[in-house]
Amino acid sequence: MNIISLKSHFAVPAFRAAISNSLTRKRSSSHYLTNRFPSTTVTSNTTIAMEHSSNKLPFVSIIVPARNEEQNIENCIRSLLTQNYPHFEVIAVDDNSTDNTLEILMNIRAKVSQSEPSVERPLPSSVSLLTSSASSTSNTRLHVISLKDKPQGWKGKTWAMQQGYLQSKGDILLFTDADTTFSADAIISTLTYMQRERLDALTSISFSELRDFMSKTVMPLWDIFSMIFGRDASKMNDPHSKVAYLLGAFIMIKKEVLEDIGTFDSVRDAIQEDKVLGEHLKYGGFKVRIIRAYDLISALWSRDAYTLWYGIERTLAPIIKDNALIILWNSLIMFFMALLPFLSLPYTIWLTAISREQLILFGGASLSYGLFLFCLNLSCCIVIVVAIAAKDIARYKISPLYSVFAELSSFFLIIAYVNALLKFGLNHQKPIPWKGRKTQA
Repeated sequence: MNIISLKSHFAVPAFRAAISNSLTRKRSSSHYLTNRFPSTTVTSNTTIAMEHSSNKLPFVSIIVPARNEEQNIENCIRSLLTQNYPHFEVIAVDDNSTDNTLEILMNIRAKVSQSEPSVERPLPSSVSLLTSSASSTSNTRLHVISLKDKPQGWKGKTWAMQQGYLQSKGDILLFTDADTTFSADAIISTLTYMQRERLDALTSISFSELRDFMSKTVMPLWDIFSMIFGRDASKMNDPHSKVAYLLGAFIMIKKEVLEDIGTFDSVRDAIQEDKVLGEHLKYGGFKVRIIRAYDLISALWSRDAYTLWYGIERTLAPIIKDNALIILWNSLIMFFMALLPFLSLPYTIWLTAISREQLILFGGASLSYGLFLFCLNLSCCIVIVVAIAAKDIARYKISPLYSVFAELSSFFLIIAYVNALLKFGLNHQKPIPWKGRKTQA
């Protein structure tokens, strides 16, 4: 979950599935850049209407670190292999998974690769390259790396990303998560934007897919409060602002730039490596931009109540380590704005029944004190439910009926915040469990 402000949803450039009016009035099923770049279009048959010819497009290495992603890895890899882009490879890095992730990757590779002898590459003893050398042909685009362990001092997925980088041959690198899927024109659209703007790196806010009941109930409300409390993502595009971070679901970067900032070796001990990497880029004077690409990229943030709970923990832990008072303040605001109106509703109903005191309203009308409080209380509840319903429809494309569980989602969020405060505020060295591992906050 990316905690970003309300302004970010309007100020961050968005990719839309439409052609600029200055280019043509015709509609198409393909995805296009925003009308800031009307000369760039991409069609479903890979016709690229721009000044580049396809043989001038850079080779792109797409690196997918994966740990225990058996439910999602196949959709991710297949969406990448069907890209409308002529020159790319996909490097899937199995990060010592304890489920069937590696087996699924090997099955996909067997289906898309031709039988050919492996070409040996120098690798650390903890790394196994389970595929042939990179090639620009469609039959050899997928390469699988299996990691046996992780060296001391490397946190999270940084080691897997580093190994993917070391085996890549592209001038442009795209790092993404194994629970992310891409539309067929995602690479050509984002890369063209990156080239037109002469960027060194590009990151994107993706569409968040919600599958389970708790995620559909909690995430829209958390998104609302993230817009209230969060950072202004549009400042990421301001070179004079100190706001700097990347989003792990989509990090497109020039290889030479990644090497200039020290590769992932420079962020090996960071629990939020994408944020620290963004700081290295922006503070180093490189040109970085964030966009919204809901039409192009879809990510699965949580799968059930368990992953939702620990995802919130993982998001809050670094913030609590820096300043626990911020999360404490946010918790109090959530309690008074989202939970208290529902908790107090039975009291105001009871008060309406027993109240005899009258309030004089505008125009001389009178209303009992209890009924006045009940109407005010009920209005607050309705505002919360309507706001969540609007978020359900507009942002997450789910039924607005999940908004009726606003009290449950408020309670879940507040308990998760308090739990994180107690766990990481009292003990900064408390490890965070994630996908079978424990990482220091």
